[in-house]
Amino acid sequence: MSNNVLRLYVENWRCIERVEILLRPITVITGDSESGKTSLAYTAFFMAKVVDYRDVNDLLISLFGSGLDGVVRSHGNVKHYPVVIDIDGARFEAYSTDNFVRPDKSPWSKRYLIPSPRYKIFKYLAPFIIKDVYVDSHTGIKLPIMHAPSGYIDAVIIKHFVDTAHEDSLVVIEEPEMHKTAVKTIEVVRHIAETAVKKKLTVIMTTNSDITLHTLSKLIVEGIIKPEYVTVYYLERKPWTVAREIKVYEDGTMDELPITEKVIELLW
Repeated sequence: MSNNVLRLYVENWRCIERVEILLRPITVITGDSESGKTSLAYTAFFMAKVVDYRDVNDLLISLFGSGLDGVVRSHGNVKHYPVVIDIDGARFEAYSTDNFVRPDKSPWSKRYLIPSPRYKIFKYLAPFIIKDVYVDSHTGIKLPIMHAPSGYIDAVIIKHFVDTAHEDSLVVIEEPEMHKTAVKTIEVVRHIAETAVKKKLTVIMTTNSDITLHTLSKLIVEGIIKPEYVTVYYLERKPWTVAREIKVYEDGTMDELPITEKVIELLW
């Protein structure tokens, strides 16, 4: 695989029996609720961080609130070991909570996780890590960043972490559209995509919004990013997670999402 494309294989992880996807500079994971978007995205972050932990259960507890026995794919009382995560030969295997092999090094230089509850986590830290002030567009009044609208704060948080990420890093972003209008979502996704290509990042975004995909299509049409920099997967549960690649074409168009027909039917 090229330096900007990594193959991710996951087995027996939460709701995933077996899934294999490609990670490109901009990887988008979409799908219905409970389809496994977070589970799949977090495997990459786990692999980037596990080399720093003597006991992987401590890392898993920090991410999911439970150790290996809580993340191994389970059906009734049966736990389906081994758990396997492989990223281009960097491999994690677990056969029980205390019998595991982890990779010697991370596939990335640094790693960053921007989780969905980030607004609550970072709101009161924002003044210490972000020096911006919020200027009300109608009155010109300047306010501390923590008193800005939630969508503005969320956008600032995302941009801060993407802008300060080291080259060749992993950045996992859950739902970049949270708290935002369509216009603000477009602005944020454009910034993420442009920065990912410029800094040779691997960005994984989970999303419930078509706006994210339309924005990437527009960037391809404008020639700002190439279609080979983008990969999109739609997840479904049958009952375990299945990942379907949504093709991205040279003209910026993408295959229709499986859920589109259902949405049209419900609306009309």
